[in-house]
Amino acid sequence: YQPKQLNGDWDDYDQTHKTEYNKPATIKQKFVYDILKSEQPKRVADLATNKGYYAFMAESLGAKVIGFDYEEFSVDTARNLLMGHSISFCQMNFLTPTPNKGWGLILPNAFQRFYSDIAMALGLIHHICLVQRFPVKLFCDSCAKYASKGVILEFVYPEDVHVKKWNAQIPEDYNKKSISIYFSNYYNKFLESEIIINDGIKRQFFY
Repeated sequence: YQPKQLNGDWDDYDQTHKTEYNKPATIKQKFVYDILKSEQPKRVADLATNKGYYAFMAESLGAKVIGFDYEEFSVDTARNLLMGHSISFCQMNFLTPTPNKGWGLILPNAFQRFYSDIAMALGLIHHICLVQRFPVKLFCDSCAKYASKGVILEFVYPEDVHVKKWNAQIPEDYNKKSISIYFSNYYNKFLESEIIINDGIKRQFFY
């Protein structure tokens, strides 16, 4: 299977598949791996899968996985790695989930079709809420519509070097406390990783 596009906006995003899924090396990989191993979800939805590394990690731990991304190149690249795997990758924008379709709208919408035990929203919130100006609470509510047990979230702080370059207006509720409150409407636990501070990068991972 060959990608249809020659490149995309995220073709150079560092999501290497060289690291073995059962031997996580980074703080991000270890946090996601530990949550998935502890919770043992039967189904996982990867809400911005890119090239699918964390989708493959979830599958390696026994989950049935569906991943979506808005970019055709990223989805095609992930599909190119599917030999011997049963993950479903599709192209869809987080901001425009597929609605009910068909006669009488009998075909289910994206929230119903992709509904899983755990959803992963990695490298997503800062693009959606700061660049696209999507309300933080609505982002959290949308993620929760995909998962019954919990959401693994990567939070990129306003001080992060990449965010600072955007000169974006930061919503008052774009912070850990607000996010934990919003998700408490759906889940009864809140776990967090240590904060990554390295070469101007500042981010943390929540479940």
